[in-house]
Order: sequence, then structure tokens, then C-alpha cells
Amino acid sequence: MDKQTLIAGIITMCGTAVLISFRQIILNGFWWLTRIATTTIEISNTHVIFHTLMEYLERTTALKLRAVRFMNGPWGQLPYTTISVGSGLHFIQLFGRIALVVLSENPQSMNHWMGEKLSVRITILGKHPEFVSRLRDALDETSHRISYYSESMMKVYTYKGDEKYGNWTDTLSIHKRNMNTIYIPTVQKNRIIAAIKEFHQSESNHYQKGVPHHLGVMFYGPPGTGKTSLIQALASHFDVHICYLHSSELRYIQNAIALLPKNAWLIIEDIDSNNVIHPQTDDTTEAGKTRRIEKNGALAQVEFNLGQILNCWDGMLSAEGRILFITTNRPEKIDPVLLRPGRIDIREEIGYVDRESLSQFCESFYGKAANFDIKPQTTVCALQNAVIVDKLPFEDFKERFIYCD
Repeated sequence: MDKQTLIAGIITMCGTAVLISFRQIILNGFWWLTRIATTTIEISNTHVIFHTLMEYLERTTALKLRAVRFMNGPWGQLPYTTISVGSGLHFIQLFGRIALVVLSENPQSMNHWMGEKLSVRITILGKHPEFVSRLRDALDETSHRISYYSESMMKVYTYKGDEKYGNWTDTLSIHKRNMNTIYIPTVQKNRIIAAIKEFHQSESNHYQKGVPHHLGVMFYGPPGTGKTSLIQALASHFDVHICYLHSSELRYIQNAIALLPKNAWLIIEDIDSNNVIHPQTDDTTEAGKTRRIEKNGALAQVEFNLGQILNCWDGMLSAEGRILFITTNRPEKIDPVLLRPGRIDIREEIGYVDRESLSQFCESFYGKAANFDIKPQTTVCALQNAVIVDKLPFEDFKERFIYCD
């Protein structure tokens, strides 16, 4: 390499470094200016107030916008349709000020219990606490006029703490889900509902015969087939709340069951991911040990095994009328002793989409009949992603999922 080429390379590298630094300075300066010169309000659709804001914007400015969004709940369960701001940037007037409203979709951060993830940001120039207060008061006034909120929401509890001092925490509220938005065979759907109804009606019979009034339900099948959505719809149908215990926290099962809130179902998703419930082997005892940090900082082994889970499910601390749901993608990974009648009474395979379920789905999302056979091993999650995330027109939807011999 000659001297001239070397000097040119050094100059180019230095210039690039300066440009990168200059760009970063500009970005940092813009961020700093934004922080000190604007006021921003953020709301996610995991909060009820999000839907209150959507209704408020409909009454004030949404109908004047070029991009609007129709909303009647994430799964179409509300009795009427709201017209509100569409995705993207909007400049609207609120309380005499020009506000930048940004509605964004976050499909990659969807959560089983939260439904469609949307968020809205309202930004105005300057520091104006009175604007924030006025908007809050306006939303409070709007929410007082809406009676469906408490009726259309259900609570999700999560277990916080440890095996001695933990408790259920009201983590979030989610919209109830209509059973019509669950795309499994109708006969299977009706069979599950009938079984739960029969359980509720058999309380006195259980007491008379001295049989614990407990019900265990297992939904199994491939990932993405709608096991979680089915539980949410069933809980909505029977007007109960959900207590969600992560499979990694099974060591807290005794306290979790003993403290289960009234009118709530216990849900353990992907239970097979905890090796304690796997079929018994010589290594079961060692695998069932968990570590806990003592107050003095020392690590201690805490015995935890399948027998403790069985005692909790069957024992006196399990409240009468308790309904437990477990889900798994691999039922063969669960020790059979856990699945015997009396512990798991209902086993339902939630499988791939069939012709009937496809027809229901297309009628719901496209208003059209599905006059084609679907590709094998297609999940309802794949169908929903095609509509919600990819926003496919019906003909493109058919082309993606049509089955050809």
C-alpha cells in the first residue's frame, strides 16, 4: 500500500468517525430538546383508560382525520363500534392546543393474556400540567358514561412472593373474550362448556358422597392452536377471573392454592416445562430440588417433588369448587400419576385448524365463506397473524393457506 492510499484511508476513517459522532450529537440534542420542551402522555391498551381515550377522541376530533380505526374490543365482544384514530401520526386540537397523537401497533410483543398490543402517545409543546389534568378529567367524565367496562373486563392475578409469604396480586385487567372467537370444532366447544356446567351443578352431590369438589382440566396440542385463548373465553363465559401461576413457580403451589381468590380459576401454562412433573426416574429427587437464598446469604437446598404437588392438589388446603387448568404441548412429558381422574378430569386436544374452524374464522374476519381445504398443520395463530400482522386481503389469505393435492 502506497503512502497516498494510506493517508486517504485515514482521512476517510476520520471523516466517518466525525460524521457518526455529529449524527449522535444531533440525535442526543433532539432527544434532550424533546424532553425539556414537550409534554408526552403514554397509554397502552392493556389499561381500560386506553379505550376511554378512543371514545373521547371519537367525540372530539377522530371523525376529521384521514386515517381512522374501527374498534369494538380486541375480539369484537363490545355491543357497538367506536371510530377512533388510526395507526400513525395525527395532529389534532385538544383543549385549544395542537397535539401530536401517535397510535402504534406492537405485534411482536403480544402476550397471551393481554390481547392485541396497541399504544398511544399524545405530545404537546411546552410543560403544561394543566393540560394533563384536563385530559384526565375529560377521560374520567367519559368513563362515567360508559357502563360496559366493569362488565367486559376480567382480572388476571399472578403469584408474588415465596412459599411462605406470597400472595396473589391483581396484575392487570383484560377484556373478556366471546366463545364465538374461539376457532375449534363446535362439538368440542360445547362438550367442554357442558362439562364445566355439570361440575358447578354437582356441588351438593360431591358433599353427600364425601368426594372433594375439585375439577382438573388439561388442554394439550401443538403451539399456537389456541389453548390459552380457549381458557380466557371459558373464564369469560362463566364470569370468573384468572390466577396465573408460571410453571417455574410450582414450588409455591401449596400457598397458591390455599390463597386462591374466590371466583377465580387457577391456570398453569406449559406445565411440562418444569421437570418436576416429568415421569419418575432415579434422578427425580435431585431434579426436584430448588435453591433458595437464606437471610445470612448462604444457599440451601429445598426439597420439592411431585408428591408435594399431588398433596396440594388433593389436600385439605385446596378450596372446594376449585377449577384448575393446565396446558401442555407435550402431554407425554407429564407423569401419568398427575393425570389420573380426580386430578385431571377433562382432557381435550386442541389441534390444528379444520374445515369447520376455517369457515368460522373466514366468516368472522373476512365475512366470506372458506371454499377451500386448508393446508395441514395450520394453527389458528398462523391465521390470525396473516390477518392482524400481515393484513392479507382474502385472496392472498387463500393463496397462503389453500391446500392443493
